[in-house]
Amino acid sequence: MVPSRTKKGPQRLFYLYRYLSLLSNPLATLGAHVCIFRIINFVVIPAPFGLELMAERQAGIQTIGHLDPRFHGDDSWDNVVWVKYICVDKYRIVVILCKKSIIKVYLFFFLYMLQTAITAAKQAGDIIEKYFSLEPTMEFKDAGQRDIVTIADKEAEKAIREVILKEFPHHGFWGEETGQTQMDKEYVWVVDPLDGTSNFALHIPLYAISIALTRNKEPILGVVYIPTTGELFSAEKNKGAYCNNKPIKVSQINTLSTATCSVEYWSRDDLHRQEGLEDFVYFANHTKKIRYLSSTVFELCRVAKGSLDFCILDTKFIDIAAAKLIIEEAGGTCCSTKGGEIPFAENGQPTRIIASNQPLISLLLQYKK
Repeated sequence: MVPSRTKKGPQRLFYLYRYLSLLSNPLATLGAHVCIFRIINFVVIPAPFGLELMAERQAGIQTIGHLDPRFHGDDSWDNVVWVKYICVDKYRIVVILCKKSIIKVYLFFFLYMLQTAITAAKQAGDIIEKYFSLEPTMEFKDAGQRDIVTIADKEAEKAIREVILKEFPHHGFWGEETGQTQMDKEYVWVVDPLDGTSNFALHIPLYAISIALTRNKEPILGVVYIPTTGELFSAEKNKGAYCNNKPIKVSQINTLSTATCSVEYWSRDDLHRQEGLEDFVYFANHTKKIRYLSSTVFELCRVAKGSLDFCILDTKFIDIAAAKLIIEEAGGTCCSTKGGEIPFAENGQPTRIIASNQPLISLLLQYKK
């Protein structure tokens, strides 16, 4: 019998172990981080805390990467015959059938990480929507009074932080409002609880909640929630991008004259403002339609969904960690205007970026040379 969903914590995991082990009635041995059941060619390997699975396509067979090297042994993926994914409660199970009737089962927590991020985003969305119709209580982060924060930002991030760190207390956390903790960890959550605060404060319903999980400073999971439209964007590294559980792709527009875009600039210094205005004028004259939506995450998700063909704007890693992965998993590109990677920078000035479908990226990079 599959373990009951009412079981909790280690008890539920124990019953799951029992269920899998009964397939071969193996002898159990207990390790420091994993429990390995063995009998001849049957191995069950519950994953260590935080282990994620990356799916790749190789000769038409889904294979597994980024697993603990202790579990690879001398196996070659040439020996893989069949792979099956099963979901039991918060765990994703991967059953691998190899030649010579070797069966391996991997159990891990990556699916639960995604579910946790979605739960956190929706709780934050409820908080933000509660405050949207009220007169905002604002504070300013800078002397020029251009960078604002509201009580909705703070309470939303507090809720996200509590949900995530309750489940993954050994992970790092980088929040727009609360700052950085345990940034030296392999896994760090990167959160912007309310991207588009200026729109929110003006009662303009264009804003988004962004939650990303990075591994060694590379985004491997991204969730963006837009409360006003009910759109929930998500992506896992090498697993595609989705909006409300439906696959999404960037557009295939291949000429500037038929493209719809969004062009913005960082308004807090003359250099960024001047470059942004020059870009805006150029693309206003060379594209079909141009927009300035004032929410980086909202705009980037429009590129991922194919509503916009490209965006050019100034931003920081914390704002785009989730949306960048979503765009790339939707078949697009998100890079600096020089064609380089967007740095995992914990401080400093914003980077001017291009988020685009594939047909247009070379034209845009050539313009920005």
